[in-house]
Amino acid sequence: MAVVGVFIKEDDKRVIDYTGDLIRGLAKKHKILVLKPQAGPLKGAPAMPCALSSFKKASFLLAVGGDGTMLRSARLFSFLGLPILGINLGRRGFLTEVGIEEAPDVIPKIISGGYFLDQRMMLDVKVKRGKKTIGSSLALNDAVIGKNGIARLIRLEAWHNGNLVTTYGSDGLIVATPTGSTGHNLSAGGPILDSSLKSLILTAICSTSISNRSIVIDSKGTLKIKVVSVPKGMDGTLTLDGQTVIKLGSGDEVLITRADSMTKFVRLKHRNFFSVLKGKLGWEG
Repeated sequence: MAVVGVFIKEDDKRVIDYTGDLIRGLAKKHKILVLKPQAGPLKGAPAMPCALSSFKKASFLLAVGGDGTMLRSARLFSFLGLPILGINLGRRGFLTEVGIEEAPDVIPKIISGGYFLDQRMMLDVKVKRGKKTIGSSLALNDAVIGKNGIARLIRLEAWHNGNLVTTYGSDGLIVATPTGSTGHNLSAGGPILDSSLKSLILTAICSTSISNRSIVIDSKGTLKIKVVSVPKGMDGTLTLDGQTVIKLGSGDEVLITRADSMTKFVRLKHRNFFSVLKGKLGWEG
């Protein structure tokens, strides 16, 4: 009997209905764990509600939803080293591995160990206000520093391992991982990085200087983004993976390092990075 963790997009009825049926089939042979907050939506499904720490007993995690669900599961479960299989009920599904039709046939293969691990670096992000840490979180895709209004600039300084990289007068700054390079970074004109790399991308959002091009830097050490000034009447914001938001003010510092833990995605076969891009981005060839 395997122990299987389940994590869902709990505000999506389609996901809830599908996952309930999936759990009922799996529970005939295996023990199923769900987080206590998700036990309500999955009421009636034969799964054991438990705390996050209990998932260390699981062999792997089923993340049912879309890329947003994968990002949430990465931040929550990466410290456990738990392999994550993404089942896509979202749209593009850049991070997920299988669709809902494939999952019933694929899961037994995963339980028997028939999979590969695709390991991704994560960011450890802390916000300092003076000597006090006012917020912290992990991120898989990106950390975006900006403001809660338009038409005025936030001014930032970027420092890498104690050296000033550059200053920005812009709508904001994206600090992306290779995994996040195909997200907000790409739409802002940043480069795509191979997901196996251990680098960071700094991409300004609508910079006033045409010379502020994207920069790729080593993720070793500490990247510090200092908020020099925020437009009057606005709040600065730090958004992690598009989901976690921390307010920023002038003088605050965002400290970004490579996290100790890595996200482990379950893959059915070794992935060719370029074939993935062709499939997901619709490239020719």
